[in-house]
Amino acid sequence: MGMNSRHGKIEIHVTVKKEELLDRLKTNREQHAKDYENAIQAWQAELKQVLASIDANKRFHFPEELESLRDDCPDSHLSEYDRAIDMFTMSTKEEVTLDSDSFNTFCRDDWGWKSYVSQNRFYKTSNSR
Repeated sequence: MGMNSRHGKIEIHVTVKKEELLDRLKTNREQHAKDYENAIQAWQAELKQVLASIDANKRFHFPEELESLRDDCPDSHLSEYDRAIDMFTMSTKEEVTLDSDSFNTFCRDDWGWKSYVSQNRFYKTSNSR
């Protein structure tokens, strides 16, 4: 692990084995795929219920009942995992150097969008995390 000091802040870099990094990314991708599938199925079930309860003949505006569903529609982030996996797979090096932000994202599965997922009522948080 190397440390560089810039402008009074310590910046930490760590070198990890590419295969271990890819294994973590693939495992985390699989978990996100399962979580997303469960969330979208729950969202679709509620959407179906709400749509069945709406009388279109009595509506003149967008139904309020659908607004929260629109806002809470689960998003898939599989493409972000795929991009990282492709990038590291194509690397010619057996080891990869990551800064602390990249380490948190790729190794600890702490992506910028995780806070949205944790607040979305359709995502079920895995007990294993």
